[in-house]
Amino acid sequence: MALGQWIGQQRSLYAADALPADRIAALTSMGLSWPHPPESFEHHLAQITACAARHGTLALGKNAHGGNRRLAAWPEDHAPPR
Repeated sequence: MALGQWIGQQRSLYAADALPADRIAALTSMGLSWPHPPESFEHHLAQITACAARHGTLALGKNAHGGNRRLAAWPEDHAPPR
């Protein structure tokens, strides 16, 4: 596993409250930033999940997501091939 993937996994475990306290302390002491970076899959997934929870759907049209067209296109860009 690449280092970036491992760090992403640690962030996901942290977000799920499943990372042991000693590992949190060790990674925090090295300066790890806990939120997923803004361009990461996990960050976009969290934004899309919150939007779906607010609106009950992801199909909000072209003015969706506060005019953020990149975020509006993200689910389609990551959908399985048809």
